[in-house]
Amino acid sequence: MISTLILLYALDTGQIPTGCYIAAWVLAIIRTVARLIKTVADIADYKD
Repeated sequence: MISTLILLYALDTGQIPTGCYIAAWVLAIIRTVARLIKTVADIADYKD
């Protein structure tokens, strides 16, 4: 969600700084890794 807002803000201002893309990708990657960790933990809890 935050990464999408960063990209929308960058597109709305007309100037797209590289930092906006980097921040958006970093946040998206962090969110994906957190979701994978949560999924693995849920699977481990289910097996027990």
